[in-house]
Amino acid sequence: MFSGLNIFEIISSVALLMIAYVMAFGLFIANKRFKQEKRSRTFELMMNFGLHEANSVSKLIHENFSELTSDYDEQGTSLAINAARREIFSYLNRFEAIAIGVMEGFYDEKILSEYLGTTLISTYREAQEFIEFLRNKSGNTRIFIHLEAIARRWERKRGID
Repeated sequence: MFSGLNIFEIISSVALLMIAYVMAFGLFIANKRFKQEKRSRTFELMMNFGLHEANSVSKLIHENFSELTSDYDEQGTSLAINAARREIFSYLNRFEAIAIGVMEGFYDEKILSEYLGTTLISTYREAQEFIEFLRNKSGNTRIFIHLEAIARRWERKRGID
């Protein structure tokens, strides 16, 4: 098997194989740890995320849509409408942060899709006109773009039109 090789070449070959094995094993362990940490972060997010807020945000959008999207300057608008705008924006911003975390691999998409999928999709759909209004009013077409991307991706995976 090793005919024609000197002892140095044999030892070098065995050493290289051992190094390759150790590196492969190390990568396997690191990958496993990364997945465990990712799942831990995902479950921590799930435990701290207020799903009950989705109903109140949805209600705010439906009951106040015309006021929310008219007269967008803060002056002259009622305190209640300004508070509603801030509450909706804050809630959507939390979904945007989650969407970025999913897209960057920080959170486990499969788990979050199961846990938050319906809520995220329905919240995006309910707020879609409000988001478009914000984009048009500000001239920033990137507002909540990650939320939109994740909502559409999860809709496709679920076969929702």
